[in-house]
Amino acid sequence: MKLIRMTFNRIIIAGIVSVLLYSCSNESPNDFPLGNFTKIHNVKSKLLNIDPFKLTSSGSMIMFEDEECLIKEESKSSYSLSKIYYNKDSVVHLATIGNGPNEFLRLILMNKKSRTSFLAIEVLKQKIYDISLDGKYTFKNKIDIFSNSVVSMNQRFYGQGVSSNIKITDSKWFTAFDSTGTIINQFGDFPNDKISSSTPNKHMAYQGKMIINERLNRFAFTSYNCAVLEVFESDSLIIARHDKLPQYFEVSGNNVIGVSFSPENIRGYMDSYSTDKFIYTLYSGKSTKDLTNRNFDDVSSSKIILVYDWDGNPICRINTDIDLRNICVNNDNTSLIGLACEKDYALCQFDLTNIRELQ
Repeated sequence: MKLIRMTFNRIIIAGIVSVLLYSCSNESPNDFPLGNFTKIHNVKSKLLNIDPFKLTSSGSMIMFEDEECLIKEESKSSYSLSKIYYNKDSVVHLATIGNGPNEFLRLILMNKKSRTSFLAIEVLKQKIYDISLDGKYTFKNKIDIFSNSVVSMNQRFYGQGVSSNIKITDSKWFTAFDSTGTIINQFGDFPNDKISSSTPNKHMAYQGKMIINERLNRFAFTSYNCAVLEVFESDSLIIARHDKLPQYFEVSGNNVIGVSFSPENIRGYMDSYSTDKFIYTLYSGKSTKDLTNRNFDDVSSSKIILVYDWDGNPICRINTDIDLRNICVNNDNTSLIGLACEKDYALCQFDLTNIRELQ
């Protein structure tokens, strides 16, 4: 088995991930969250004119419709981010990786700030930057949290992760910060999985992605390792959908704190994206019974997109004709762009205009 370690300052969290794909023919009406969806649509991909050699890794994306471009995270490059013009074969690299002036150790996308800018956090330094589409950046704030999932909404920051100012025995899931980066409160209970585990290990088991709807003052959290979706209005829970909880146990030794997932564990939402009306999730549903020879992108890809409204109600299921690793959607819900990962990475577009539930 393969041991994956993630470092949050002095806390090293280890996870063992092994994934076996299973066929959609194995689905049953009682297989949740899939069983929650009665409206099912099939869509065909249109390959966009981006040279695959310019797409080196998977990574979260933010769409900027006015500029007809995407901002995408990079993990196998000397740059943290790329700006991809999706209607022409043009990729511009942003945020050089390094320790020098105008360089970053690693940037993680947060959310769109305006029509021409976005926020990103330098995880190891806990610094938040406001970055324009032309690559100019301004230091915005620093928050005390070690996390791959942080968002900004209505003069507050929200994150899922470990803070050095919070006792290791504290058991809440999320942390809210004011505009200066000062902790306001912790909130949200981890799902009741009946597994005795420390808070850092709970964060490992329930890692995921946060997306926002600033108009409603709401954020949604989707978990990678299980089918868990929760929607909050500020720090108040609106709905918790716990369709499948992770199956894991603690591992320890040699100053390592971590979790190992059981062979029966089913992976959950590998990516998510928000519009004013809907929450789009890329659902894996793949088990961890056997280690395969495929790479992480292969086992984390999916042809299933599950769409919820901002009250957490199931809207429809979308089946694509190609495996996707990441997704983004325009705000009027007529077009979805996905990062496909079959032989090579590729950008594909899907027409959603014929899906009545989304219009």
